[in-house]
Formats: sequence, C-alpha cells, structure tokens
Amino acid sequence: MPKNEDIHQFCLLLKNGADANSKFWIGLTDVGTEGQWRYADGTAVVGFNKWNTGEPNNSGGNEGCGEYLPAGNDMWNDLDCTRPQKFICQTILP
Repeated sequence: MPKNEDIHQFCLLLKNGADANSKFWIGLTDVGTEGQWRYADGTAVVGFNKWNTGEPNNSGGNEGCGEYLPAGNDMWNDLDCTRPQKFICQTILP
C-alpha cells in the first residue's frame, strides 16, 4: 500500500527487482464506491497518489483495482480486478 513517497519507492524497488516489465497489483480499490479509492486495509487514498496522467478513468466502466505500470512509467493505473497479474503484498511482522 504505497501511502507515501518512501513506501512508493520501496514498492518500486520490489516490483522492478522482481520483473520490471510487468504490471503489479498494489492493494488499491474503489469497488465499494466508484471513485472513492481505498487501500486494502480500508484507509482512504488521500493526499499522496501516483496516478498516471488521465487515471483513474474507469475505462469501460469496470476498472476497480489499482496497479503499478511497467518500469519506465512506474505510475498507478486502474484496471479490471479480474485480470491475473503479479502483486506486491504487505504484512505486519509480529
């Protein structure tokens, strides 16, 4: 959940280190209410964001999940949640 620039840069290191040419899910959704983006933990996306120009655009009326675009862009995009692709998970250590 890239909630600030430091976490965003860390996620990019993970993503690009694993596969710079792929897209990755990053724990963003507006499935509950269109246009109200939330992270996987339920907190609202406010203040910080890295949406690509013109995004999120809900193209086709069915783009409810957020992803990182491939390296060279490394911005966020909204996409149909049913698309299979790689993902970056966050966990809390005990």
